[in-house]
Amino acid sequence: MLSLPDFKHKQILFINTRSGEGAVNICIKNENICYKKDEKIINQASCHRLFAVFILGDLTITSKFLDKAKKLGVSVFLMKQNFSVYASVVSMAEGNYALRMKQYQETIEYQLEYAKWIVQQKIENQSRLLLAKHASEEEVKSNLKKVKKRYLSKFKMSKIQKNY
Repeated sequence: MLSLPDFKHKQILFINTRSGEGAVNICIKNENICYKKDEKIINQASCHRLFAVFILGDLTITSKFLDKAKKLGVSVFLMKQNFSVYASVVSMAEGNYALRMKQYQETIEYQLEYAKWIVQQKIENQSRLLLAKHASEEEVKSNLKKVKKRYLSKFKMSKIQKNY
């Protein structure tokens, strides 16, 4: 189910493939839709920000492209030069609707607290891994203590730690 923030943050991509302008194709690389002309990338857009792709004109599309687009939640519409849609691959907006609504409705302060908590957890996990691997090296232990003292002291989070 789509919500208002989905419409605010997502984009619609229009690709006009004019005939006679060389070999034009689109592909998905690193979760980006790439627009290529003569095997050179002209432009690209992140699939995570795309709501739909409208392709105007003739273009060869592979089943791999359509499969990846559907998995990434991007709908693809093929249109004639007169803008009538003759084919489409529609993907559904999936996910936990309540979780997504909570994510969009949180305050900036809470989002910042959550980001700090994630960074804190990463520092602590990496420290544990380094200590386990280099348990006998005193220099590593002392440096890790300095890092923890310097950076973790800046993270004062009460709300996040109570929730998780």
